[in-house]
Amino acid sequence: MDEMDRLDQVTEERTGKEKKKREKKEKKPDSKAVSILKRMLALMLTVILVVGAVFVVVHRDELSFDRLRRRISYRNSTGAVAQQLFHGADPEGSFAWTGSGLVTCSKQQLQGFDLAGEKIINESVNMKKPVVRTMGGYTVVYDAGGTELYLIHKGEIIQSSQATKGQTILSARVDSDGWLTVVERATGYKASVTVYNQAFKPVVTENISSSFITDAILSPGHKLLTLVSVGEAESGFESELQFYNVTDGERKNSCVLDGDVVLDLNWEKDVLWVAGEYGVYRVVNEAVESSYTEASSYLQGFSLQGDGFGLLFYSKYQGGSTGELVTVDEAGVKATLGINDEVLSISASGDYVAVLTASELSIYKSDLTQYDSVENRWGARRVLLKEDGSAVVISSESASLYVPE
Repeated sequence: MDEMDRLDQVTEERTGKEKKKREKKEKKPDSKAVSILKRMLALMLTVILVVGAVFVVVHRDELSFDRLRRRISYRNSTGAVAQQLFHGADPEGSFAWTGSGLVTCSKQQLQGFDLAGEKIINESVNMKKPVVRTMGGYTVVYDAGGTELYLIHKGEIIQSSQATKGQTILSARVDSDGWLTVVERATGYKASVTVYNQAFKPVVTENISSSFITDAILSPGHKLLTLVSVGEAESGFESELQFYNVTDGERKNSCVLDGDVVLDLNWEKDVLWVAGEYGVYRVVNEAVESSYTEASSYLQGFSLQGDGFGLLFYSKYQGGSTGELVTVDEAGVKATLGINDEVLSISASGDYVAVLTASELSIYKSDLTQYDSVENRWGARRVLLKEDGSAVVISSESASLYVPE
């Protein structure tokens, strides 16, 4: 190849390279245009998210997540009654909805039913005053003033026991981890309180000789044991909350509810809700932080199972069945509602309130705005509300699950 040919070849190669560079440069998008496009896409995404959030807030009732939960849980339900659970037990017995079914106990029979109405527990008992309490996936059944106790988990009796000879059970509670707190009348003491772990092994026992203990509850995390003692004061009866460390059994603190008698307890995170004869108390850091009481009316019913609120029903007459419904939260009275029908039963769970009268079942939100209502076609006398707004209504013959649409 001569010089002229080599020169032509080099020129051709150089021209080809420059052409490729120009083509590549032409294909490369403008960085400024890309930046503008990215900002436009980000703006559009932001607008979509904002509009979606506003839509959810405005239409939150129509887009009820509880409604979705109910549809998933009760696929066979079209509203009204999803399933009828025939219990055949004494309607004056004790009932609890465990999340996986219904547990009921009469003086002679302990029974459990699953969501399909199938009987999964059938145990003969001999109780004077059966009590059923549930928390999380655990349920404790005991004879108040008697000796029998049963612990249920996932539809099975996992533990049964008898009080020690000469002792009787005054109270028993279970937490969501399966830890038990049992109060017994003990020989030589006014009361003996024992905390059992999930394996039903005693962790700590407090033998009390200075005061009468009626109830006890364990805090979340099993660090604090609260005892309820009752005694006399100048104004009448009074209740004292006594706080003990579970780890070493040492008494920490106490607070007094002047002139009131404790009827029930419930821990919600770091707040201990206390129901008394006149109202409710919020106890934080072993002291009463706030309370709502009404001494001029009669407390006919209450529930401490609401999410962040207590439910109370007052009547102006001791034997009255009409009156005022009150929800109380950390700020005080949240809402009130007059009820002019015969109130048979009330219940609270999640953000819902249920009121059962002789004529209808009404379900409200915690601010007492009505959520749903249905005729009491079952002849029901009691109601147990679930946290998704569905309700178990109990008559003398059966228990039925009502699922709002």
